[in-house]
Amino acid sequence: MGLSKVRAELATSEARQAERLAFLVLPGSFNPVHTQHLRALEIARHVMLSSGWHVIGGFLAPSDDRYVSSKIGGNAWPFSQRLELCRLATDDSPWVDVTPWTEFGSFRAARRLQHTIESDCREGLRARPLQGVVVMGSDTALRILRGALREWETSSHDRAAPSQDPAQWVCCLMRPGAEGTAEMQEVTMTIAPRVEPLGIKIVVSSDYAQPLLDVSSQAIRDAIGRKEWNKLRDRGWLDPKVLERLRSADK
Repeated sequence: MGLSKVRAELATSEARQAERLAFLVLPGSFNPVHTQHLRALEIARHVMLSSGWHVIGGFLAPSDDRYVSSKIGGNAWPFSQRLELCRLATDDSPWVDVTPWTEFGSFRAARRLQHTIESDCREGLRARPLQGVVVMGSDTALRILRGALREWETSSHDRAAPSQDPAQWVCCLMRPGAEGTAEMQEVTMTIAPRVEPLGIKIVVSSDYAQPLLDVSSQAIRDAIGRKEWNKLRDRGWLDPKVLERLRSADK
């Protein structure tokens, strides 16, 4: 995969002086990708910068077709189409890119991406450690981390003690809506201390001056089905390049 944006960031004076380097990965269906996906990465970057990390890149990681089909059935778009739209959405970003492969698991996607960056950007990294951070909404974090806890609790506890330096990091963002506050409370008060022995570190944001907007992928698909292009443009739900590609494909 191309890592030109990561290499360009590693060449900056700020990155050359940084000791703590991280990259962000946002897994998802992206059916379709919309503006709040990119906004989530921007918020997560702010969180990591505020925590003393230098972020060298952010990535959208589209899920595989089987997962998306199991999630939304006949409304699922093929990976090739979702990948193309993600590339259009990130084309003008100096730091966000797209992984060209599919990966079912969020942490597996981060590990694979970390291996690729460490292998292909050795010169820019200069032997400095790199931390992958999976970006999740509060609802997704609860679903995935509860599953990780169930799997751990039903397996044998006779294992080596986990590393004191967590290998898996999650930046959890409060999703829009009434449920978001309760979800974040559960993540921070209940889930975070329980997953720490599993080697999972959770970082959350307390600054919601510019929160995520409540944008529904289903509402976007419905508007596309009704050919409500002006509505989609006026609401700003889609990147203009994504909107134009969808509109031209419908002609």
